[in-house]
This record gives sequence, C-alpha cells and structure tokens, in this order.
Amino acid sequence: SEQVRVERLEDKGGTAPGGVASLVDRMPGGEGSRIRVEIYTMPNGEREVLVYTTGTQQWGLPGSDPFDVQSNLETYGGQESGSYLALEQALEDAGVTKDDGIHLIGHSQGAMVNARFAAQTDYRVETAVSMGNGLAVELPGHVLSVTLRHTDDIVPALTDGGFGHTTGATGSIVVERNAGLDDNVIGSHMLDEYRETAVELDASRDPRMGPVRDVFSGLAGAAAVQTITYSAQRVEPKGGGRSAGGGGV
Repeated sequence: SEQVRVERLEDKGGTAPGGVASLVDRMPGGEGSRIRVEIYTMPNGEREVLVYTTGTQQWGLPGSDPFDVQSNLETYGGQESGSYLALEQALEDAGVTKDDGIHLIGHSQGAMVNARFAAQTDYRVETAVSMGNGLAVELPGHVLSVTLRHTDDIVPALTDGGFGHTTGATGSIVVERNAGLDDNVIGSHMLDEYRETAVELDASRDPRMGPVRDVFSGLAGAAAVQTITYSAQRVEPKGGGRSAGGGGV
C-alpha cells in the first residue's frame, strides 16, 4: 500500500478565526505546506481542532506530492488516497484524540478528502467547511456542513448537482454564487474567488449563519492555541510531476 510522510514546517501559537474569510486566509498550499492543524484548549480543558486541507498542488500522475491528480482520482473513486493518508498522519502527529471536536476546512481536493474523512472516521467531526468540492458525500447527521460553490466552477459540476437535500446536521447550508468568470472555468474555482464568496457570507444577515458564528465565538474563548503546519511527501514516488505552485485547484 502507499506510504506518505508528513513533517512539521511550523509549530507556533495563534488566534481564533473571525469568520469564514479568515478560514480561507489560513488555507495551506504555499511553500510546501499542505495541512494546517490548530488546537484550541478551552478553559475547562476540552479541545477543539481546526484542520485545513489544501487543493491539488502537482499535476504529475503520480508525483512525489500526495496532493496530485492521482489522489484526486482515487478520492473521487472512493479509494484511499495519498492526501487522505497525509490528513490522518497529521492528526496523529498533532496528538489529536477521539475526544477532541474537529472542524474541517478544505478547498477542492482538500474538500473531497475532508468529506470522505467526515463520513467514515471515528474522530468527533463537528463541522465541515468546503469550497469547490467535486464530490457528493452523505455527511453524518451530527456534522454542521457549510458548502461554498460557484455555479460557473467546473469542479462542483462533477457532483451532478449534489444531493436533492442538505446533508449533515440541521442548520447546514449551501452558499452559491456566480463568480462571473464564465469564460474562465478554472478561474472561478480558485481560492481567491472563494474568498470573495466568504466575505459576502460573513457580511450576510441570513439567520442560517448563526450556528457557524457560534463555532467562531466558541473558539474565541480558548485559553491557548497551537498552530502546526505540515508538508507531505510520498515516501517512494513512482514518477515526477510538474508543480502547480501555491493556491491549489
């Protein structure tokens, strides 16, 4: 079976995000970063964990980077991908336990990996925020799902419209807009465009944002925050690949 290795790039303190746009700003992808784990220790000793999973970073098939096209295909097809293994390893290295509340944030491939993880793990996943997810996965009834997708983004179109109902916990929401880039099907999939959507969502007075804002206000009460950023590599790459650079798709 495939082997993947994650390594810590950075381990420091941090602060709670103020909204969905600040989640986008924290997404890994540049300078080798692939997964970011934030551990919030509450005054009562309980812990909440935010996990950010990047999009596709390498266009080789396969490449040394587990966040490549091969992992896209494997994740889409329901197989265990290198990027999925990297997520599991990062959580293990960070010391995340089954008692910790986990909040997943992902873009593109990262959103697909997070969805698979939320659907089948025995970790306590509480929230899943996805941007440009190309995979329709039935989330458990206890997971608050926040889905951002663009009607002119070709990747969410792979879900064939997704489910005819909202999956996840009561209060889960789907946020759609047209990014206005109909002549650029990749442009509307990029993280910068999803940040604009997130800014609009943060400014919205839609009452359905209440449960999402409750998550942020809870994190703001943390007594301590630890932020760990990880790189990821296939242990024995089977071939080269052309790097897509930061940003992910």
